[in-house]
Amino acid sequence: MAATSHDQATYRIKGHSPEFDTGTVSDGCQALLIQITENTTAFVQFEKSGALMSFQEIDNSRVQRTNDAILVIGDGQSIRVVPNPIEVLEFHIEKLGIEILAQPESFDEFMANPEKVEPEARYRERTYQQVTEWKTEGRFILATWGKDYWMDRDGSVFAT
Repeated sequence: MAATSHDQATYRIKGHSPEFDTGTVSDGCQALLIQITENTTAFVQFEKSGALMSFQEIDNSRVQRTNDAILVIGDGQSIRVVPNPIEVLEFHIEKLGIEILAQPESFDEFMANPEKVEPEARYRERTYQQVTEWKTEGRFILATWGKDYWMDRDGSVFAT
């Protein structure tokens, strides 16, 4: 988590090319482009505040990369995305299988019933420490159907 505002955490995401790109659009909105199939990319836009604004699945041929921008070619117009880290609120796009998870689902399961998930006290204590470290370090997951990206508070991928 990069910051918390009005009880909503924001998550900083840096591009991890060639798998996904992040950036800003001329109006200040933020964008995430992430390949979701061999031929398609999810083009996700966020408000300046980080709230999810819109999303669409586009053909990879409509995404062109230059030295200083990513162009998303539309019907009669193109959107220029300047590579930059973005800061977004937690989101879930079921249709495209993309979401932000505050922590691994195994941690949620553990915290719901620690004794059942981890009957041995010494292992249970280790898992409590792992959950605490995860939160202290500001880690989160950019999850997709095909791959999960474990990210640090600076928005860099540290594991997949």
